Order: sequence, then C-alpha cells, then structure tokens
Amino acid sequence: MATLHKVLVSNARFGETAAGETFTYTNGYGQLTKAGVQVQKGATAHADVAITMQLVTVDTTQSWFKEHAQVFTAAQQQRIQEHLDRKDSASAWNAIFAWGAAGQHDENYFRNASAQSVTTQTDSEKTIVQSAKKVQTSHVKVTGTVDIVGLSMLPTTAFVFAQISTIQFADGTSIQVLDQDNPVAASASGDTSNVQARPKQLTVVPLEA
Repeated sequence: MATLHKVLVSNARFGETAAGETFTYTNGYGQLTKAGVQVQKGATAHADVAITMQLVTVDTTQSWFKEHAQVFTAAQQQRIQEHLDRKDSASAWNAIFAWGAAGQHDENYFRNASAQSVTTQTDSEKTIVQSAKKVQTSHVKVTGTVDIVGLSMLPTTAFVFAQISTIQFADGTSIQVLDQDNPVAASASGDTSNVQARPKQLTVVPLEA
C-alpha cells in the first residue's frame, strides 16, 4: 500500500434508492492531524491526535453484534470479535458486511477501496442492513500520540491517518467507524513510502451531549 485512498472524516448523506435494501460502503483513510511533522531517515517525531468525530464506537458495535451474532457462522463470529477486541471497528464492519463483497465473501475487499454499492439478496442480509441503519452514533474525541519514523533521506512532512469506513443507506442515514488500532503515517497526498507509524492505539472518548 504505497498510496492511501483518502476519505473525508465526516458523515455523508445519500439519496433515496428504489431497489431493495441498498447501501454504499466507502472505505479508506481519513487524516486525523491538521499539523504535519517533518522527518527523514533515522529521525522520529511525535504527532498528537486530537479530533472530534461522529462515530459508532467499539462498545456500540459490540452490543449490536451480540444481538445479531446468530446471523453469522461460528468462523465469522470469531473473526468479527477479534477485530472488536483490537478496537478495530472498521475491519469489524468490513467482516459484518463481507457477504456483500461482490460474491468474494472477503472483508478485505472493502479495505482501502473506493465506494462499493451493494443490494441485499437474502432475508438475513436485509435484516443486518435494516438493523445497522438504527445503530446509535456518538460524538467522540479521538486522541493519541503516534511515533512517526522517517524512511527517506529526503525530509517528508507526515500526518496521521486511520482507516475509516462509512456506510451510507438509501434512506439518507449513514454510520462511520474507525480503526483505533492501526494509525498510519503518510504525506498530505497519502503517500506512505517515506514514513512509517510505530504501532500505537488511539483512544476514543464519548463527549457529553
């Protein structure tokens, strides 16, 4: 992954669709730091993340998943739970909607991809989508300090990105989820070839209403 597919850190609205339970799944990387840090090979800089977002949190996803676990196979349940244990909501929802991955049944189909439009084909798929539309979002603050390591002799200004998935439903509602476990370092254009983020986990704290 040399260049990130960048997405907006916001909730989008989508128009009404007449054909069944249709949704659009957009996955990519949202920029979480406004100010960049400059590094080059042999140097490490610290980037502080402090951004407010409207998200479906890991805890909310976990509650939803417990309620609907019986829809998934034992192997799918294990995979989804592994993502949630790592606080990776983006990949958890990738796995939840893997049945819609163009027949590939592969959650990685959604990773770093542009928008994919999917229409349900079975009653269980329809149930998942109808329920997901009602999942509660929270106004949260995402924080953390990420170490960014330079890989090139040329100075590079780097920013912190994280995997963000937005699910846009036909009725105009949408939900957005975040991978707290794997922040990524990249240039403003999304180029990851000259910098690297050392593993850190971001913190998501709900804000008072």
